Order: sequence, then C-alpha cells, then structure tokens
Amino acid sequence: MKLVDVLVCRGVGQTYSYQCEDTTIQIGDHVEVPFGRSAATGIIMKPALINDDDTLSFKKVGPKINSLPQLNPELIQLIHWFSDTYHCTPFKAYQTIIGKKKLRDINPADFTAKMSPSPFSLTEEQQRSIQHIQSIAGYGCHLLHGVTGSGKTELYLRCAADALSKNSSAIILCPEISLTPQYLNHFKERFGNIVCCLHSGLTPKQRDIEYTKIMTLPAVVVIGPRSSIFAPVQTCNCIIIDEEHDLSYKQDQHPRYATETIAHWRAKYHDCPLILGSATPSLESYYAATTLRQKNYSYSQINQRISGHPLPAINIIDMAELKDQGIFDILSPKLITAIKTTITENQKVILLLNRRGYAPMIACQYCGEIHTCEECNLSYTYHQDKQFHCHRCNIKKPVSHTCKKCNKNGLSFSGIGTQKVEIELNRHFHNKTIIRLDKDTAKTANSMAKLLTQFKEEGDILVGTQLIAKGHHIEDVALVGVCGIDTTLNMPDYRSSEHAFQLILQVAGRAGRGKKAGTVLLQTYQPHHYVFDYAKTNDYAGFVNHELNFRDSLFYPPYSAMVHCIISSPIKQYAQKFAAVIAHHFKQHVDIANQMIKVLGPKPAPIEKVRNYYRFSVICKFSQDERPHVMSVLRNCPPPPNIGCCGDCCINGCC
Repeated sequence: MKLVDVLVCRGVGQTYSYQCEDTTIQIGDHVEVPFGRSAATGIIMKPALINDDDTLSFKKVGPKINSLPQLNPELIQLIHWFSDTYHCTPFKAYQTIIGKKKLRDINPADFTAKMSPSPFSLTEEQQRSIQHIQSIAGYGCHLLHGVTGSGKTELYLRCAADALSKNSSAIILCPEISLTPQYLNHFKERFGNIVCCLHSGLTPKQRDIEYTKIMTLPAVVVIGPRSSIFAPVQTCNCIIIDEEHDLSYKQDQHPRYATETIAHWRAKYHDCPLILGSATPSLESYYAATTLRQKNYSYSQINQRISGHPLPAINIIDMAELKDQGIFDILSPKLITAIKTTITENQKVILLLNRRGYAPMIACQYCGEIHTCEECNLSYTYHQDKQFHCHRCNIKKPVSHTCKKCNKNGLSFSGIGTQKVEIELNRHFHNKTIIRLDKDTAKTANSMAKLLTQFKEEGDILVGTQLIAKGHHIEDVALVGVCGIDTTLNMPDYRSSEHAFQLILQVAGRAGRGKKAGTVLLQTYQPHHYVFDYAKTNDYAGFVNHELNFRDSLFYPPYSAMVHCIISSPIKQYAQKFAAVIAHHFKQHVDIANQMIKVLGPKPAPIEKVRNYYRFSVICKFSQDERPHVMSVLRNCPPPPNIGCCGDCCINGCC
C-alpha cells in the first residue's frame, strides 16, 4: 500500500495521509480527495511516514487534476517553510505562493530571447559594481547603493542577460504595480517575449498564461511587485529587489511576510546572488553590508548620475515663519514663483503631497470633537465627491456638517490633500495642464501609465502622493515641490525619520534628469529637524550614523530583531485580556534579566481600531543570537480563548 501526505485545500493546520494506487500520480500533483462528507482539491506533498499496520484504513486519492500545475520540489519546500515561518496553515501558504493558477496551452517555440546588445557603455562606477556582482560565486547578497539616475536599471538588464546566457531565469521585483509598465518596456526591448509579468492587476487568463510561460520555459525574466518573488521558475541565476527600502515589500495582511526574507530563502535554494538596489537603502541592509560585513554580504556605491548632472539642490521653506507673518497659503509664495518660472522655461513640475483627498481633518468648531470613522477611529477625509472617506477601511458616507457629539452644525474641514492642492494650482495656473496622480485617479497600473504618459507628452504640473516619488524618468522635470512632509516625520514609528529622509531623496531624484539642473523646494514647519540637514547635502552616510546612534541607545533594529504581536477582537476587553496573556507567556518563557531580550506591553496598538476590531500590541526585542529561542516561544503561544472566556484561565487555570 502506497501512502502519501496530502495538503488539503481547506483551512486546516496539517496534512493528511491517503492511499494512492495510481502510479502515474507524482509528488506535487493536484488531485481530488475525499475530505469529510465532500470532495476537495489536494496536493501530493510527500510519501507518508506511517508504519505498515493492517488495522489502519485510509481513504483513497481520487483522479489527478491535469488543469492545475505540478509543483516542483522547491515550491513544496517553500510551502512548508512559509507555513512554519509565518504561522499560517499549509493551505494559506499555498494560496499565497501559488494562488488560483491554471495551466494554459502555449507553444514554447513561440517564445525566444531576443538578446539585443546594450546600447549604453558603463561608467567606471557602474563597471566596478557589475564586477562586484559578477564575482559572486553561488549565494550572496549584494547591496547596490546608487543615487537616483545613476543607471542601476542598466546593471539589472546586464544581470538578466547573464542569467539568460546560462539558460537560467532572473526575477526582478519593483515596489509598485504601477511601475511594472516601464520596467517591462526596458526589459522587453532587450529580451523580447521571454519577459513575463506577474501582478494582481492581470486578468485570470493573462495571469494563467504568464504563469504557464514561467513554469514551462527553461529561462525567462520575471518582472513584478512583491508577489512575483513566488514565480515558479525552473532555475534561477539572480534575484533583484529594486528600491529595496520600500515599505510595499512587506505584506501587511495575513499572512504577513517580508519579501526580502523569502528572496534570501530562494537565492540560497538556487545558490544564486540576491541584489538589493536603492538610492536610499534601509538601515538594516546598509548596516549588514557595510558595518557588520556579514558573511555573503557585499556592497558597492554609485555616486554620480550617468548624465553627469549634479543632484538637485534642496531648499527649505519655513512654513512656521510664514504663518507668523500672516501667510497661511498651502503653497508658499516662493513655491508659486518657482513654478511660474519653471513653466515659462518649458520645463515640468512635480509636487509631492502624501495625503490624498481634499481635507484630511474634520472637527467641530464648537466642542472640538474630531469626526472619525466609527469602525476604526481614523479621522475622515473630505473628498470633492462630497463624501467622507476613511482611507483605512474604505468606508464612504455622505458629507454632513452636524457634529455627532454636540449635534451642532459646526463641522469644519482643515488640512491639505492632493485634491485641495490641485484646486489651488488651477487657481494660479488655470491655463496649464495639471495632472493629479493618487489612488483615486490611478486605480490600476494601466491608468497610472496613461496619466504618466499624458504628463510626459503634454503636462505642465504633476501633483500626487508617493506614487510619483520613485522610479520615474522624465527628463523635462526641473522643479520638485514637497508639501506636508511633517506628517511622515511625526508618525508614531521609530523609523519615521528614515521614511521621511528616503521619501525626500527619492522624489528629489525626479528632478534634473535632463539638460536643465533640478531644484527642490521643501515646505515644513520643522525646518531645523536633522533629517533636512542631511537631505540638503544628500548626506546618506551622515544621516545613517545619526540614526544608528539613536537606535543603538534604544535597542532598535538593526541592533536587535523584533516580534510585534497584534491581538485584535471586536470586543475590546477580550483583545486586552488576551494581549496580557501573550505578554505573560513571553515574560514567563524568556529570561527577563537577560538584557538581550526585552518584552514591551501589552498596550494599545499604534492603530487602535480597524474595521470595528480593537487592537493591542506586545513587542519583543531581542538580539539575533536569541532568535531561535524567541521563535520557539512564539510558536508555543497559547491559543486565543473562546468568546465569553474571561481570559484569566490561560494564566491561572481558573476556567
């Protein structure tokens, strides 16, 4: 009797053993299996390790499902590792890694690499960087630190060419779906139709065709956002994460995962290089590559743009000083004048404001009550469609001027969003082409590509959120204005200064890529903050040293690793009590006298309520040496109590 372990496509936390008599069924095949009183889809994961026992009976595996792909050994191992690492069921891991994919009929002969030679010659700095990367034998992580416009994409193209020349594949990740069209253009021009794309914006048929190409062809180039890290390539010669610092590489919904961690796992499996590219690397990556000099890490830097033009000058506008002078305009006179001058010279302008909508703050003039979403306590944002929007849970409701606390007709709208800035720009430049780009105007990658094309061809001013801050190469942009950066700077996050610094340098990099030098005007109410001192001189190393001193004193990454547990429930006291249970569990099973492990909480989460779920957090900070112990403690956390339980039983055994 042949027994196999089957991952059943149901929300259960284990695999099940079945009898398999069909000799054509292999490990990785999708099959039908009886499960409970119904049939389910299953995946053959491995032979079952059960001793022969005539008293045991097993249900039989049903027919093979030929329309679904056979998983290769790497994907099967990845499912097991992902389930264990990110504390989810095997089926949830399968859904994340494989998803709803079906095989399509394609002719492999229709897809061949074009392999056009590069039309560009490398600068000395580029040449040194590519030599660093090409010298990596087997697995290794290389941090490519190049200023904006330094030609990192050309190095990615050459790495992909090396992979294809060895009849192997390359995976290139970009931070946003909206950036995939321009990446695809670059790579398809060089390599033809063996360039594949995976992202959530594809239709089911498009996704299945791309997936089939990746599984069938021996050598492809895969382009896409974070989910493309799961591309089922047969072999891999390099993995590239562009803009590696970007927060979008962390999945913030269950199962939460870090793309870079998975990239390391796959690079080790394929024994190939992992390349992290950025003009503003994350502190953790920079520290690992330059300070710790960890084994298998290397580093190279490109300080000059390939055009030879200098980086744009960054000038600070003190909005607090203007306020003292009685000037309350959302766009300062200096910025308005600079926009006029730039447009007159037939150059383009980009304005960054990382808040969409019209007014992000709605408050009562009588009692001061903030008008918030009932489901998550976030202040509503007023939009021009005359609705209040919650940008956290996507609720919309008709506009009202009546305060829900005092019932007086006194709600006022304050703050600035991209819609208000667009209106202000139209007031000053009514005869110019002004384009707004945010999640309200660009809901898909195609719509964003159309807006960017319109701006390149006929636009004068582009105003938008951080979607416009990275990856775009528009030579006619001579001026960048930054508004509302204080919002990012004052977020309740130990990384807020890092995020603000990265955002400033990234959007500044959009200016001065053509013949005319670029200028950046940055409006802030905190002109003396150290972030701006380092940003003005593009002093990344100085900022890093300042930030590392702060993090070292408080035992924050990269000097520690962190586990952040979020406990949520529609009933506040249940979430609060179970958070106390989790904190007690950690403190009970780690040595609290050990200075290398610190447990903080329980306390309300930074975002206390989302979609009517109350949230509490427990944080454990620990040195890398303590990681195995802390992970073991985490895996053995008590399960949440049943609704109605007081929660004390997990500690005292009282219920």
